[in-house]
Amino acid sequence: MNIREYQARGVCLMIKKLWVILGITIFMGLPGMIYAADSPVTAEPEMLSLDRCLELASNNSQTVKAAEKKVEIAQTAVTEARGAYWPKLDYSVFSDKAQEAIYPYDAFVYPGASTDYSGAIISLTQDLYSGGKSANELQLAKIQLDMARENERQVKQQLTFQVKQAFYQVWLAEQVLKVSESSLDNMEQHVVKTENLYKIGTVSKFELLRAKVQRDSLKPQLISAQNDLKVAKLNLAILMGLAKGQQYSVDFHADQLKIPAQFQLVMDKILESAYQNRPEIHQVKQT
Repeated sequence: MNIREYQARGVCLMIKKLWVILGITIFMGLPGMIYAADSPVTAEPEMLSLDRCLELASNNSQTVKAAEKKVEIAQTAVTEARGAYWPKLDYSVFSDKAQEAIYPYDAFVYPGASTDYSGAIISLTQDLYSGGKSANELQLAKIQLDMARENERQVKQQLTFQVKQAFYQVWLAEQVLKVSESSLDNMEQHVVKTENLYKIGTVSKFELLRAKVQRDSLKPQLISAQNDLKVAKLNLAILMGLAKGQQYSVDFHADQLKIPAQFQLVMDKILESAYQNRPEIHQVKQT
């Protein structure tokens, strides 16, 4: 084997080793790449409409689930209270075995005379008079069911209000952030233009410093807008029950908001509607 053949073989072995190392690296890094692609942190922010936010909040709210569970329990109590008016059917089955025949007769003459004893009892009972106990229990169960339903309605109304409030706070914070970023970008361009004019002697150094001060004064506003948006999104994410770190943005446009040109508010009618529809008022009346 000459030197050239030896060198060629060495190069081939080196190339094979490189391919093996590259294959192992790709194989080990593939799960991480897949996880990163599916991770909510690295995924594109999901656009959430107001209806979608309300749906997520209603499905994930533990408070709503607890209120719905109370309604189910109250409905079961009403069913049990109504059962007092229906006959009660009881039954029992028994079996026994004695050492001697239960009946002192010849087993050939009386086949029933054996050591085995079994049977069943079925009884049907009906309360003819309970002194009003059944009626009172049923009435109380219905009242508790109505209160549970009003509590469920109150919880859902409160959640709807909180989600809508947080949704529009996120949208407003996004608009404020856009304005802050645009203002800072405009001032950056103004500083660049002022620097160019200063270099050719058109403006003084004082004007250049003033432009830089104005630009720097906008940076705290931008940071404040960024923090306000983070807090607003966090509040809405908590209400919707989103996973930690899940990125999203609200899907809303100002042209979707329709405000009537004229509207009249009469305080007496507003109070009357509140007294008639508020769940808290209904609960107070039922207690």
